[in-house]
Amino acid sequence: MRILVLNKYCWNHPLAGGAEARLRETLKRWVQWGHEVHFLCAGFPYSPKEETINGVHIKRLKSDTNLIHITGPLMAMSLFKNFDIIYEDISPLPWFAPFYSRCNVCIIHHFNQKLYFYDHSPPLALLAYLGESVIPSFYKHTPTIVVNPLMKSALEKLGWHKVFFIPNGVDTEFYYPERKADKPVVTFVGRLEYRKGLDMLIQASHIVSREIPDIEFAIVGEGPLASHYQAIAPHNFRFFGKTTDELKRKLLQHAWVVAVPSRLEGWSLTVLEANACGVPVVANNVHGLKDSITEGVNGFLVNAFSPQEFASRLIELLNEPTRKFEKTCREYALRFSWDETAKEELKVIQSAAK
Repeated sequence: MRILVLNKYCWNHPLAGGAEARLRETLKRWVQWGHEVHFLCAGFPYSPKEETINGVHIKRLKSDTNLIHITGPLMAMSLFKNFDIIYEDISPLPWFAPFYSRCNVCIIHHFNQKLYFYDHSPPLALLAYLGESVIPSFYKHTPTIVVNPLMKSALEKLGWHKVFFIPNGVDTEFYYPERKADKPVVTFVGRLEYRKGLDMLIQASHIVSREIPDIEFAIVGEGPLASHYQAIAPHNFRFFGKTTDELKRKLLQHAWVVAVPSRLEGWSLTVLEANACGVPVVANNVHGLKDSITEGVNGFLVNAFSPQEFASRLIELLNEPTRKFEKTCREYALRFSWDETAKEELKVIQSAAK
């Protein structure tokens, strides 16, 4: 098959996250299995206009990422006839593929809703909010992949006809347990934006630091609020920016606990990567994370909006033996495979292309 993939970012973009990591892992497998994959996305400073990575042909548009959902669909309209199907990653806004192609599949990780107004200027936030609000009108008849069962139920209640729950995978050969740091370390991995909730970890950290004075916080990721968070974070926060996968793995392996205080998630790839390293997660009790956490097995759910509750759970877990949850976390991660994710997604695409 010849597959055209649409997404705001590629996995090399400085702001790439879990959605792009999922694309990287699934698309390279489709190429290995004999399919031709082309990927249309936004460019970023010093990025080549076109390149091939893992057999995937990437074409980047020069548009600012805020305009990609205008220029991107126009380019896709001119290209779609050369492909058997369009695979659209709505992350977070649509490319409106159903408007110009009858053969398409989409994946929806989550809806941002009013969270746009915390990360963007009011005019851009309003446009994004309105753009997201029309998704049901355009996509009800499009085969749609979701990454958690609650989203599947939500879309079906909105009248979606074909919704497929396919969870993330994880590379358990790349991510594996190693020796923990000598001092207690809490690691955060995610885009530095309002949705990911680093501000709530910073608030809770003041309480944790009083109980555990030698605690350190390792922060992995870039984003629009990076400077703000660096300015308000206490001295025991270390910001690593966007790292290599190898350094991220090392930071996860050394962690005693991984914190995921997101206000909203699709599933959270960080949970699986931490678990594969044998590290438990303390996560906010919100949709998406409710599905990826089995209480007391691979982590714990808390009300992260309460600094006291968030801090109390972190303190409790940090006072446990560092290896206590390693076996159950690792076993949980081993249930998920990128091969399986890629295979199940491809089934949906092949069925839609018939």
